[in-house]
Amino acid sequence: MFKERLAHAADRAFRLIAAMLMRRAVAPLMRIDEDSLRESGLSRAAVADFLAMPLGTDPGKFFTQRHEQDSRSVPEQRLDSQRDARDGPKRRRRRRQFQSKSKLNLAKEIP
Repeated sequence: MFKERLAHAADRAFRLIAAMLMRRAVAPLMRIDEDSLRESGLSRAAVADFLAMPLGTDPGKFFTQRHEQDSRSVPEQRLDSQRDARDGPKRRRRRRQFQSKSKLNLAKEIP
């Protein structure tokens, strides 16, 4: 009986230590910028919600469920428009840089 209680206490201690190590691994995600988190399928709110959950919460299951909820709530058209809005200015800048370089080259060639 004593051995069973000791084993149970050791098991609970190991689970507590594992949960604390998981928290320490997830906590640095709060310092990452929003774009990097979005690329990995996370959000700052999801990380904060996980850190507010009880210690026994499994991070893999939590973030998987959260990602599924977020993907269901956001319509597909909105994601496409966000990608277009993000890619649009970059394309314009590249064109402008290319045009400005070509004008500079022409100006140098003409005496």
